[in-house]
Amino acid sequence: MATVYVPVREDKQAFHSGSADVYVANSLISYQWAGAGTTNAPDPATLSDFIVGVNNGGISSANVYHVIDGAWVDTGATVANLFGA
Repeated sequence: MATVYVPVREDKQAFHSGSADVYVANSLISYQWAGAGTTNAPDPATLSDFIVGVNNGGISSANVYHVIDGAWVDTGATVANLFGA
């Protein structure tokens, strides 16, 4: 099995802005936030590209976003898509 190294800027990944969002450890998903869209999401300008986050739509319908160039971008997937449900 090949090992893939993905550099992560620890100073950016450790972002937490309060009760509106949650940092998730040991997961493909790094952040989960309350509400629809990205209104309550952490500031993407402080995060590294490709960090993955989801809004609080539940396990089957939460929308999946990733950070690209300092902005949250909707991937078109739901959490269920990520985990093969």
